[in-house]
Amino acid sequence: MDSNVNDTNQQGTQNKVFDIKVSWREKIAYGFGDVGTNLDKNMVSTFALFFFTDFLGINPGICSIIIMASRVADAFSDIGMGMIIDRTKSRFGKARSWLLRIVVPYALGPVLLFTVPPFGMTGRIIWAVLTYNLVSTVLATMYSMPYGTLTSLITQNQHERSLINILRMTGGISASIIVGFATLPMVDSFGGGSRGWQLTNLCFGGLAAICILIVFFNTKERVTSSKREKIQFGPAVKSLFKNKYWVMALLISLLTQLIIGFLGMNVYYAKCVLNDVSLVSIFTLIYFVPNFIGFVIIVPLLKRYGKRNVVLAGFAFYGLFTLCLQLAGTEDVMWILAFVALRGLAIAPLVASIFAFVYDTIEYGEWKFGKRNEGLSYSAARFGQKFGLGFGSALVAWILQYGHYDPTAAVQAQTTVDAVTFAFIWVPFICYALTALILVFWKIDKLWPQIMSDLKVRHAGADPDGDAD
Repeated sequence: MDSNVNDTNQQGTQNKVFDIKVSWREKIAYGFGDVGTNLDKNMVSTFALFFFTDFLGINPGICSIIIMASRVADAFSDIGMGMIIDRTKSRFGKARSWLLRIVVPYALGPVLLFTVPPFGMTGRIIWAVLTYNLVSTVLATMYSMPYGTLTSLITQNQHERSLINILRMTGGISASIIVGFATLPMVDSFGGGSRGWQLTNLCFGGLAAICILIVFFNTKERVTSSKREKIQFGPAVKSLFKNKYWVMALLISLLTQLIIGFLGMNVYYAKCVLNDVSLVSIFTLIYFVPNFIGFVIIVPLLKRYGKRNVVLAGFAFYGLFTLCLQLAGTEDVMWILAFVALRGLAIAPLVASIFAFVYDTIEYGEWKFGKRNEGLSYSAARFGQKFGLGFGSALVAWILQYGHYDPTAAVQAQTTVDAVTFAFIWVPFICYALTALILVFWKIDKLWPQIMSDLKVRHAGADPDGDAD
């Protein structure tokens, strides 16, 4: 009798989750978590390569191997962490509990990465490999995986998830601005060199720890699966690749993160093409502030037209502003900054929606195949994101190697200037174009009412099969 009552109460609670309106306090608190994520991620993606080449003196070609190999290992660690999350049982929830466990190590890891060790070149390369993997493969995975999975456990309401992810990306963009605009001035104010980088990262780490605790104490896991079964790795992964929309989301994540990883080219464009490395702070500000503006503009558009259509419209404008950036040349810095800002505005729909695309595939997979694995679904998508981020950072290093970049030269060779200029303007556009091509085939938004209706019935005890596609 008690078992039946408990099952009935759980079904009633679960059905409410489909339509729950998450409080603004919880949404905003969740958004703070991406501040913590991006304080780390943007330091690594924007400045790690610069630190390796210009402070540790490591050859760009070697740096590209370090970054790419580490990111591949990092991507596999995400899948392992996803399985751990799906199997976690804790009074704090299967995702939230990990936020509390990782907060202190996560805050301190980057201090080691941005340290100049008292070793020769071989020792410095080993140091770079170990610390880069500590930060990216271990600590970042142990935080970003449960944090990202948490959205799918808070609510199944599609519009609420979109709002949560807009606030998440707002937090992420805030961190990107802080890192890009404040890092080099902070390093200088702390005396430069290894000590300057260490103290800067210590400050960012403390801020990240506060943000992680805000998420932990102000969010709640509500969503459960309609079926309780032991998760087996092989069948679970197989079910993911049967989900065509998850595969699309994986590719979209990879391409989007490649664009983000390629932001590391900004510092070299400022240094090699515009001959003023201090402009990287302004580049960061005028690229990400329009993201904020774009997030505000697209909120009503997302509800009316859907994520897919708004992102495709953003691509059309991004292409226009990329052409304008090419035609602007390199002489007038104000025109360059203007078109960089407009590209930042045009890419806002993609940046705001990327995680929402992934989360929607979780409901689709449960509806279509009867499998709901939040941690593994998100971790496997993060595989694509990490690979894209790593490939983007490595591609920057390869282009520098191809263009014969010399970190000690006062003026770079024309081959370097040409390579950096082309890459800065056109590589992000190519990635966005491929993303748009994939989204032409994205139909989940049209299926969503049927998916939610069927899942409500299924959670109430019936079991309609997903039969539309």
